[in-house]
Amino acid sequence: MDLQAEETIRQIKKGLLRWYDFKTSSHVLYIGKPEEELAEELAERLSEVKCGDVDQTIQENWQQEYTGYFDYIVSVTDLEKKGRTGKNTRTLEEPAKAGRPHAPWHE
Repeated sequence: MDLQAEETIRQIKKGLLRWYDFKTSSHVLYIGKPEEELAEELAERLSEVKCGDVDQTIQENWQQEYTGYFDYIVSVTDLEKKGRTGKNTRTLEEPAKAGRPHAPWHE
């Protein structure tokens, strides 16, 4: 794939987030790697983005450290890859602040 095509694909992925009205002062947990397009887009727009994988973020010690910390939790495909979406989503609710959405969409 040539560089122009790769850049076009990167911009399409970033466009997934541009429609959502995040508050710029938000703390966001992104389920994925920091070098992913969506993590980069979040980092460009928001004050703090923490990235982590599903296995890391469902650990009890991690949950205790971050309970109530995040305004949003964003995951596009990683939860589905694990095949335990319902369990993981419930487990990830603790780090999110009460009354906040856990993800702007679900693929």
